[in-house]
Amino acid sequence: MRIFSLFGTRTEQRKSRRQGVIHTAWVRTANHPLPLVAVLWDVSDGGARLSVANPQALPDTLTITLDRDDTVGTVCRVAWRDGEQVGLAFVSNADLIRDLIKQSAHQER
Repeated sequence: MRIFSLFGTRTEQRKSRRQGVIHTAWVRTANHPLPLVAVLWDVSDGGARLSVANPQALPDTLTITLDRDDTVGTVCRVAWRDGEQVGLAFVSNADLIRDLIKQSAHQER
């Protein structure tokens, strides 16, 4: 199957299981005065997958919040960019996002 070799294979690098969530998130950057809307697709203990309109324009470090008016959020480092999605590694204050995992897992029961 030659077509598959063109894209390579992505190996699993996460240290913890990813929990599927679909949740609005807000991206704050140092060089943009207003937060940008995004969608969290899934979250693990160490990071998240996020859809945003123009991931190539995002800086390598950003803050995500779960409410537009939040002043405190989770500081993240962009681990990868692909199409309209980015992979984020949590740098600090990840408990806010980890609580979202717990809420989602509890609602699935």
